[in-house]
Amino acid sequence: MTIGDYGQGLDAAAGGCASAIGVGATAERIQGYAPFHANLRLHALLKAAAEARGIQFVEEPFSAASSDMNDVSRLKPSIIIGLPGTNGRLHEGEFRVTDEQAAFVFPAEIVADFLRRLAAEPLH
Repeated sequence: MTIGDYGQGLDAAAGGCASAIGVGATAERIQGYAPFHANLRLHALLKAAAEARGIQFVEEPFSAASSDMNDVSRLKPSIIIGLPGTNGRLHEGEFRVTDEQAAFVFPAEIVADFLRRLAAEPLH
């Protein structure tokens, strides 16, 4: 089987599953991961949460990183947060936590503040 054959099989499976629950499905073929699309509203709320703690908010205008989050961001509002207190490549054996406070407590505090800000936003 070729990659194209697998793709056609996945398209047929998605169509069959959708039909089984009474909905439709449309497959869109793209090469590789889609470009990541940061949701500007979520981005602004995260930036506000960081700046409220006196943390410099680093924004990368371009990243060569590739992730399934890129595809998710086409469907759902998304942002990506970096991990402080770690060293090595994610999902690889060399990945290590080097600072537990920075790796576990700090991100929990930032995410909690971000979620508080998000919950306070009017629904759009």
